[in-house]
Amino acid sequence: RGMDIQGDLVAMARRNARRNGLHDRLSFMEGDIRRIREHFPPQSFRAVVMNPPYEEPGRGRPCASETAQTARQGGTCSIGDVADAAHYLLGSHGRLYLVFKAERASEVLTTLTSRKIEPKRLRFVHPKPGRRASVFLVDSIRGGRPGLVVEPPLFIEKEEGGYTEDFLRAYTKEGLSCPSR
Repeated sequence: RGMDIQGDLVAMARRNARRNGLHDRLSFMEGDIRRIREHFPPQSFRAVVMNPPYEEPGRGRPCASETAQTARQGGTCSIGDVADAAHYLLGSHGRLYLVFKAERASEVLTTLTSRKIEPKRLRFVHPKPGRRASVFLVDSIRGGRPGLVVEPPLFIEKEEGGYTEDFLRAYTKEGLSCPSR
């Protein structure tokens, strides 16, 4: 089950699921992760995937639309709220897969660890070789033992343009077709 606080993004997720032939495997609802207990029983998932707002409210550049602004800054949702929701949802040794802004990696990893969600694998994603990482991917385990593996960086595009083989392989792993540029 997917959840977003913005109804228009829930509708877009449903359309995308239909467009990609995944509507029978995915469902979406409108809701606030700060009120997760109203929607799901505790420890009801083996895995949780989250792409939360990257910025604290009032930080970062402003967006043209209110939808984009909420998606980027999340109103009053903090990384602590995200970690608390994940801890509540995950059963023992359940996995959290999270994408977040690279410059906040230290804060995110510290917060996860403080909620007894142990980061196990970390991979930084770069737009192109030679550019700074824009986001990172972290695979964590609720109640896991310490020990973090930092994976090689994932580059989205080659220097000369076009997607990298690593990116295409990651994108198409589930049998989805990769968008053209």
